[in-house]
Amino acid sequence: MDELEKEFVSKKYEYLICNGSDSGLPYGLSVETFRLVSLREAYKSANSKYDLEHVTPYIKRNKEMQYFDKYLSLDLGSYSCTIDTYSDYLLVNKIFDKVTKPEKITWQELLNDFKTQSIGMNDGNSSGKLVLGGVQFGLDYGINNIHGKPTTNEVEKIVKTAINKGVQVIDTARDYGNSEEILGKILFPQYKNRIRISTKLSALSECQDEVDEDIVRAFVRESVLTSCLTLKVDCIDYLLVHRVEDIYKWDNVVLDSLLELRNEGFIGKIGASVQNVDELNLMLDNQDILIIQMPFNILDRRWDGSINKIKKTKLERGLIMHTRSAFLQGLLLTKNIQKWRSANTMNPKEVINWLHTITIEQNRKSITDTCLAFLRSQDWIDGIVIGVDTEQQLHDNLEIFSQPVMTSNAVQSIVKRTPLLSEDTLNPSNWRK
Repeated sequence: MDELEKEFVSKKYEYLICNGSDSGLPYGLSVETFRLVSLREAYKSANSKYDLEHVTPYIKRNKEMQYFDKYLSLDLGSYSCTIDTYSDYLLVNKIFDKVTKPEKITWQELLNDFKTQSIGMNDGNSSGKLVLGGVQFGLDYGINNIHGKPTTNEVEKIVKTAINKGVQVIDTARDYGNSEEILGKILFPQYKNRIRISTKLSALSECQDEVDEDIVRAFVRESVLTSCLTLKVDCIDYLLVHRVEDIYKWDNVVLDSLLELRNEGFIGKIGASVQNVDELNLMLDNQDILIIQMPFNILDRRWDGSINKIKKTKLERGLIMHTRSAFLQGLLLTKNIQKWRSANTMNPKEVINWLHTITIEQNRKSITDTCLAFLRSQDWIDGIVIGVDTEQQLHDNLEIFSQPVMTSNAVQSIVKRTPLLSEDTLNPSNWRK
């Protein structure tokens, strides 16, 4: 804190932050320094719920932000030394076991031991934006899946490896077979506080348009509380509505019910899974939606006109953006012409050749690397949902996530040259069975 204050004053900064990978220090060794006048300005001018609840977002958007990078070379930004969970507490306890005078030891000395002790908790191999997809854990899924549904033992290996490699979120749903049940057994009790869970409301297809609103309310409540029981958690971090249209049916009963459950502490953030641009715009305009999941991949140009609105909304209310279908259910990774034709692709050879050409031009290791590098280069994306069938696939993806991202020029060049694909190809629900 003294070092930050000295630099802040000497260089006349408006906002100086020491936090995470941009500072080289672990989460928990974090300091934000700003002027009292900025705090007063934020108090007088901020009007959104998000800005009124949190101290610095308004200041960050309106002042030039600088990072304190004196310790960048330590490269500990992927670690966490804060105490948020019981397992965090046990780790910090272990670090202090041999410290006789804790008030005398420096944070630098503590970090040396911390890095050694935290091997196996979070080994520093940053997973970046990777969100572990859980649909494969409960269903046979994907046009290119040759392994089938993994066994419970295999899922346990995948999940624990992901957590130990720093993955922050697992994505699942009530309708993903027994995915929630399997995850609940694996995560409880040792791992449940070390990962965020994103799940989705059961499809409300059983509720007719003219059904009594109390029945809809009961259905929503039953779905959420069943997810809590199955996952063995008191609160679901991210609860998404599977179909946007359900939010506006039955006089907004679904969203009202979710807000009640959030206020009761069963839900952290309410979100929605969108399928098209119109649905995305509806959710961007809805102040209660704090997380959106959307299909997006290197060939999908449907969303290009919405990116600026996404960025603006993220600044206004701290919206979280997750993308899915990075490989279009595996279609982008296959050379099988028949599979492309079954996905309604009129120009499969052109698309396959284009993917190979981009991979060579960008000096990427594989088409998988190319597809993920393109997504990882988007600054508006917070998480990329990737499902795996085996532990080796997870390791392969983690290796790819550790590679450099693309430059903005490279991304723009790819966008301009993308071969045109129809909605019938980009939406798997339209594929021929």
